[in-house]
Amino acid sequence: AEQVWHARRLVGVEGVRNVVFMGMGEPLDNYEEVVVSLRALTHQSMFHLSCKNITVSTVGVPARIKQLADDAPRVNLALSLHAPTQALRAELLPSAAGTEHTLARLVVALRYHRRVTGRGAMLEYIVIGGVNDSEEHARALGAIIAKELMSDEGPGDNGIGGGCSGNAGEESGGGESLGESRGVGGGGGGVHSGDAAVSVSGGGGGDKGVIDRGNNSQPKGYYVNLIPYNPTSVGTTFGYTVPQDSALERMQEIIAGEFGVKAKVRWSTQKGR
Repeated sequence: AEQVWHARRLVGVEGVRNVVFMGMGEPLDNYEEVVVSLRALTHQSMFHLSCKNITVSTVGVPARIKQLADDAPRVNLALSLHAPTQALRAELLPSAAGTEHTLARLVVALRYHRRVTGRGAMLEYIVIGGVNDSEEHARALGAIIAKELMSDEGPGDNGIGGGCSGNAGEESGGGESLGESRGVGGGGGGVHSGDAAVSVSGGGGGDKGVIDRGNNSQPKGYYVNLIPYNPTSVGTTFGYTVPQDSALERMQEIIAGEFGVKAKVRWSTQKGR
């Protein structure tokens, strides 16, 4: 919330329309402080932002994803997935190893989140050449979304159609109440409170991949953001390479064409530029 205050001092109130919690530590490991920040950002006497313009991005903390669905169902969710299998995801994301943050547990948490909130999530997938960019990877990803995440028949009874707290009919374009959080535990050690990336935009509603349920009575689906790997010094030590444009296009084609899941390549290669 403090970052938004500083940004508004620089560019004005109207210049800050979208806020994303990411890039400065795992938000859901500092859950209590994130909820406090969300309350401040949406309070009409403070920052008066709409929940639909706020996204919490996570590498995947299943228990907290469920809790966020209960405490702030109108806030958008983004998940750094990066792999369609547990073995590969554990290799790419150390936090995914072990038994607490497995892909299977994430699927359960995301299904709960969608059932409670009536919305899906943006799935971020960094595409690395020769690592997770094959047709088999694309089909495995599409199958997870279409056959597992979207398998619930309809929205649940908790919070459908409400404001940030899920109280019916409270969509006011800003300042929605988050309500009282239930069973919020302590934050993760060493993560600063209220970490957020502030999007300063001159245009309205510029969030890419943000899913808004609006007035639709049916749950929204998922959006896959295919992000080409850009070379880094750390990635080079693992032999990671930029994926071929043809591989990116084929992944998008399979996910969208064969499974009916929205997918977009966030081009950063020469073709995209």
